[in-house]
Amino acid sequence: VGEMVVFFLRLALGGPAMGLVFGVVAVLLLNAIFYDVILAVTLTVITPYLLFWVCDLEEIEVSAVLAVVVLGLCFAYWGRSAVSSRKIAETIKEVWELIGWIANTLLFVMTGFLVADKVFYGDNLELRDLGNLVLLYVMLHVVRFGCLLLFKPLLDRAGPPLSWAELITSGYGGLRGAVGIALALLVELAP
Repeated sequence: VGEMVVFFLRLALGGPAMGLVFGVVAVLLLNAIFYDVILAVTLTVITPYLLFWVCDLEEIEVSAVLAVVVLGLCFAYWGRSAVSSRKIAETIKEVWELIGWIANTLLFVMTGFLVADKVFYGDNLELRDLGNLVLLYVMLHVVRFGCLLLFKPLLDRAGPPLSWAELITSGYGGLRGAVGIALALLVELAP
């Protein structure tokens, strides 16, 4: 049990600590870059990948995801004031928007290929499978709304009280888009 606690603490605290260290160093480097758009963009693109790789090293083994989240928070909080010109800031924003668009596009294309493969070349789908999908869809909404209703008193105390319209929107909105598809792909492609 003691080893698991140490492992958990190393992942939960080590990742954010690494992200903070990389974030502070990256922001200081970004602050030292004067009017070099390519260098500034390169720094913001390479740093998260380098951090993820370092965190996944066997000798370090801390949460790479938490580290990159903290790095992103550092860039968001201190990075804007560290950029020397508006042109560099706009270019960094445009490059990251392009990276996000490419990642979303690739994710949805991969999902399309996977679904087409399952439908046309995989196991034969039957009408019963379609019925199970509809039932699953309905049940997911029931569970989601049930959880929101169960935790509504706690949510109301944590911030401004949720109106019923906001509660319904949150319940129906659920987990959609790229994050949901990425999680579904992880489940499908996991060994």
